[in-house]
Amino acid sequence: MCKSKGFVAVDPDNVDGYTNANGVGLTAAHQLSYNTFLANEAHAQGLAAGLKNDLGQLTQLTPHFDFFVNEQCNEFGECGMYTPSKAAGKPVWNIEYTSTNFNKGCPQQATMGMRTTLKSLSLTASPFTECSTNPWPYPSPSPSPSPSPSPTP
Repeated sequence: MCKSKGFVAVDPDNVDGYTNANGVGLTAAHQLSYNTFLANEAHAQGLAAGLKNDLGQLTQLTPHFDFFVNEQCNEFGECGMYTPSKAAGKPVWNIEYTSTNFNKGCPQQATMGMRTTLKSLSLTASPFTECSTNPWPYPSPSPSPSPSPSPTP
């Protein structure tokens, strides 16, 4: 449906359930398999796949995803965790929700090749403020070929 509506990418959210008490025995291995499945399915539909969350498996997931989104990497000290993604030449976007963290992180993230935006928690179209030091031009994500088959249950 996404492709038919003109979208070029999908960005599944909350894909780190194994890090929470989940009551169903979800493990890191389950999550890795599921997240890889999500990326492969997006690619099979001709869509780029973005990863938000699951920083604990970022190194293993970087080959499968086309771009990365972080929320509040300045606030939580996570910006440096995207080194494998940047080394692979993949775009990384960061969203900050307070001007303090936004202003503090802009210069650092520009040197890391990260694009940072200040948004309200409601994620409406405005406000939309970008760091003046953002790397530009920034490549549009494009789907990679599926690197491996979908997982089996």
